[in-house]
Amino acid sequence: MFLSKRTITLFTTSMISLAFTSGCVSDGGSAAAVAEFDLIAGFHAESAQLKNGNYIAENNDEIALEKLKLHLSEIKLISKSTAGGNGQTFDPANPPEPYENCHANHCHIKGSSDTISYADIEAKLSGGTVRSEDILVLAPNKDIEITSLTTPIELEDVASGDLPYGEINEVHVVFDTIALNVTNVTKQKTIALKNEHQHEDHVHVEPLELSHAVDIDIVAGSEEDQDLHLVVEIDADIFNEITGDDIDFAELMSAYTSLEMEDCDQDHGSDH
Repeated sequence: MFLSKRTITLFTTSMISLAFTSGCVSDGGSAAAVAEFDLIAGFHAESAQLKNGNYIAENNDEIALEKLKLHLSEIKLISKSTAGGNGQTFDPANPPEPYENCHANHCHIKGSSDTISYADIEAKLSGGTVRSEDILVLAPNKDIEITSLTTPIELEDVASGDLPYGEINEVHVVFDTIALNVTNVTKQKTIALKNEHQHEDHVHVEPLELSHAVDIDIVAGSEEDQDLHLVVEIDADIFNEITGDDIDFAELMSAYTSLEMEDCDQDHGSDH
């Protein structure tokens, strides 16, 4: 994990933020706080996998990152509750398979970077359904360009919007454009991939959608400014998968990219 930041003052990006689009608040309550999002995005690679800043693939090919371009089109904060079913719950201290490391209203899934909310687990166990309500929907319209495997990109003031009183259980982000350019130094070959493909007479674009369970409760006395730090991490092992001719790049990005969120204003414990 490349991020260990705990306050907004530690973000030192020199990039100038663009104007953000204001968000929509649930009709269930008046604005009680303001969510302010920052974002950090980058690759994760073990030091043994790197040589001169390039990735050494399993076949010993040296892969140089030229750039990864992402366009952040949406951020949503979601409230979830369980309805119906037999009322079965579970003990986060002793979760059923395949869940582990349960805390802050979510569990991690064994063998995966994904997380799942308590509400989703209880719905699965009880045979009920999960009701989801969008609490805040933002359209950041932010371009992100990563050119180093070892230096993540940090953006301040990515988006902002009003929050009502109540619980928030999930953050969801959408990248509608993804473009990767790398060079296979060993084979002297360039590779360019996008999250789109030709389908009959039109181009089909498959966005990258990432979710992470969180535990935020906006109550009387909560901080007015809620500083929320999004962390997007791409596993550099994705470079082992991009040498073939028939590549579903969008699927690969979904499998090798994770989302976490740090909430620095509320003492819920770690959200990751």
